[in-house]
Amino acid sequence: KRISSLQQLLSVRNKSSGRNIPFTSTNQRLSNIIPSTNQRLFSVFPATNHRRELSSLPTPGDDGTTARIPRPKPKTEWAFNPMAIIPIVCFGLGCWQVERRKWKMEVIKDMEARRDMAPAPIDTKQDYPEYTPVVIKGSFDYSHEFYLGPRHSVVDHSEKGTPGGYHSIVPFTLSSGERILVDRGWVARRDKKPAGQVPGEVTLKGYIRAAEPPVMASMAPAAGSSPTYIWRDTPVMAEVSGSLPITVELFAEHSIEDGPLAGQTRLSVYNKHMEYIITWFGLCIASLFYLGRGGTSRGTSLSSRLLRQKR
Repeated sequence: KRISSLQQLLSVRNKSSGRNIPFTSTNQRLSNIIPSTNQRLFSVFPATNHRRELSSLPTPGDDGTTARIPRPKPKTEWAFNPMAIIPIVCFGLGCWQVERRKWKMEVIKDMEARRDMAPAPIDTKQDYPEYTPVVIKGSFDYSHEFYLGPRHSVVDHSEKGTPGGYHSIVPFTLSSGERILVDRGWVARRDKKPAGQVPGEVTLKGYIRAAEPPVMASMAPAAGSSPTYIWRDTPVMAEVSGSLPITVELFAEHSIEDGPLAGQTRLSVYNKHMEYIITWFGLCIASLFYLGRGGTSRGTSLSSRLLRQKR
């Protein structure tokens, strides 16, 4: 309708001017005017918020036919972004903690199995694993008494007793003439020289205990300089007392009234691998969710936004 009205206006104007312009030339002029107007619209509106609607409108091509403007697709940069390695590392650490937990559960299972074994007479030439129950027969030598602490007392194999005490460790001469170390139990700080010393030959039961790793090497006392030790330094105690580096921690049945409180074996093992598993797999899922939301895409990354603002 617009074209026909324009044609009529032109024909009336041509008649008034006395010029005879053919219809084909008028049509050509109209076709030249309309595409230029369409092109001007497309040169103005892409900067507005209607880019998405205008991109689907038909536009004239080089051959006079209509064509569609292809809409650009966002390109992700996962393979080239360092952030993409985070879920892989977290997943690997989670699998590693799963294997660590299996190993730790086997250690605890073996330890509990040894704890429930019947005590057997000790053989000083045998290398016992820790928490093996043994039977010893002999007498105490109170001339070399060591103190391990300060430490809590242990009740029912858990460290929830009275704080501020020491373990009394005394050399013990076996009936075979060999000497070992015996942890008689926990004594309060005020009773550092405990009463209830047992004279003569006795038969005792206890667990084999291994030496503890040093808390701080600079805090280790020189051999014979002090009877108090912060950790169970079995080799140094054995060297000072002339004993074998073997320590037996007595059962609770050997506690003495107003004396050492025996049964201080704490059988719990540090095992927090399940918490580590949840942590690492949780970080893996969170990082995958972040990447899936387009955290590394070219259009949404923080670095790309800053570059576009500078431009």
